[in-house]
Amino acid sequence: MPKSHRISYLLPRALIVLHDFTMTALLWTGLRWLYVIGKSDVIDASYFTELSAVLILQAIMLWWSGLYRGVWRFASLPDLINIVRAAIFGLCAIVLAFFLAGYLSRLPLQTVVLYVPGLAIFLGAPRLIYRVWKDQRLASKDSDATRVIVAGAGRSAEIFLRDIRSDGRYEPVGLLDDDPDLKGRKIQGVKVLGRIDQLPEIAHASAAELCVIALPTEHTQALKRVVSLCDDRHAFQETGSIYRLARCP
Repeated sequence: MPKSHRISYLLPRALIVLHDFTMTALLWTGLRWLYVIGKSDVIDASYFTELSAVLILQAIMLWWSGLYRGVWRFASLPDLINIVRAAIFGLCAIVLAFFLAGYLSRLPLQTVVLYVPGLAIFLGAPRLIYRVWKDQRLASKDSDATRVIVAGAGRSAEIFLRDIRSDGRYEPVGLLDDDPDLKGRKIQGVKVLGRIDQLPEIAHASAAELCVIALPTEHTQALKRVVSLCDDRHAFQETGSIYRLARCP
């Protein structure tokens, strides 16, 4: 993968991880502050070691939960479930670490009780706000254009996107491809959002009405897989090239 594409792929994910680190740190500090009201000696020099351990353990659980395989633009209930699951396992790991280190007495009950719902709010609310904002931006665009998602991110997809650039009938909302190196890259300004087998969920999240199958004819299995995910399919001709057009599930 070219360096520029690698940066465009990794930078958004790095910012998401940084956001989650920051929110976790703010939550933990806030909960500890609630405990230290009137007890200023509770937070001492060792607090930063404690906070580092919490961040590392929680980051591991967030990564393990699969949260970072999703896209903020399509944040939904499964992402919230992943956050809650990661928070529960993260709290268990934190309590175990405090116990093994002999500092369990430093972990107040209110911190344990409020940690999971607090993390769900701190990590889930920004994702929800971002999705609502993106949905409103999309809703403000021309409502007459048919929203399409393109299965395939190769030469055929590039030709299709270039052909409809000046055509107001179709509005491409994303690309799908099974090549993991392509995820996050853009072709003709349209982003690769995920794998082909994620078509139903991504089409639903992006409000796509049609799926344009821009795959080479020799990719028989991939073509059949996309067709099986859609219904009411038919073919149409666009500027000399044949594409398969299917109703999104």
